[in-house]
Amino acid sequence: MKAFALALLVCPLVAAEPVWKQDGNRSVELGGDDGKIARFVLDAAPRDPHFDILATADGRNTVWVSPPDHIWHYGLWFSWKKINGVNFWETDKEFRQQGRNEIHDPSIEVGPDGAMATIRYRELSHPDPEGSAVLEDRVTIEITRPTGDAGVKVEWRIKTTALAEVVLDRTPPPGEPGGRDWGGYGGFSWRGAKDFKAVGFLDSEGRRDGAAHREHSDWVNVSGSIEGRPAGLLIVDDAGNPRHPPSWYVTGRPDLPFWYANSALLQEEPLKMGKGESFTHVYQVMVHDGRWDAARCAREAGGDEADGE
Repeated sequence: MKAFALALLVCPLVAAEPVWKQDGNRSVELGGDDGKIARFVLDAAPRDPHFDILATADGRNTVWVSPPDHIWHYGLWFSWKKINGVNFWETDKEFRQQGRNEIHDPSIEVGPDGAMATIRYRELSHPDPEGSAVLEDRVTIEITRPTGDAGVKVEWRIKTTALAEVVLDRTPPPGEPGGRDWGGYGGFSWRGAKDFKAVGFLDSEGRRDGAAHREHSDWVNVSGSIEGRPAGLLIVDDAGNPRHPPSWYVTGRPDLPFWYANSALLQEEPLKMGKGESFTHVYQVMVHDGRWDAARCAREAGGDEADGE
């Protein structure tokens, strides 16, 4: 009996697998022993479907929703900047925007083995709030539970279809008429957590920090520290995407703090679509503990190793 009791004492405790919590077709959350790891909110209020939690395996969140300097930033999210000249990005203090988005046919399914949750919905965009939709985005998002030393993974797939003639545009960047130093962003975006410290960017060509801004790259890795321990995430633009590799928009200001990365599909030029035309674009995000070097990022992204460390 004593031997049996001793065996129980020395057996290591095994952490339970993270479990899913679903609120109908409005949100899905993944939580573990150390806290919440991921949460996707599909309700259109305040506006865009988004991740408000995307954390390391021990619950340190990497994203920030509606920071005071840019309340229309939604953690990890997708938003067009301008559709037919109408702003779908910025909002007023009540989160109202010039155009109108509608979410249709939302669904959230957790796989039978609990390894993955799948979210699907259609988003219709109306540049004239009283008029017909001119753009449809059919979205499929897969969230994969952490395995090994890698954290939660996200694949965000969008099929964009023009329901009328459409011009997808952005604020002009420097060098164009009316260009702004901050122009060029829009699309798939990440806003870093308030307590992310000592943040650095690395792209697939080995460029770091500001040198990666407005440059073409397969992926961008963000690394820093949260709660005094290293953490980060890898953002990958799929090789099959239009205009791949994209020109990235990455910027950081530790004084605000403001950490932002965007696979900027439209940064170099707008995209015109005829009625009925469509394209598919896919993005992957992998959260990680510690710091990943270029070789690890390249392996996870499925490409060749980058130059540099």
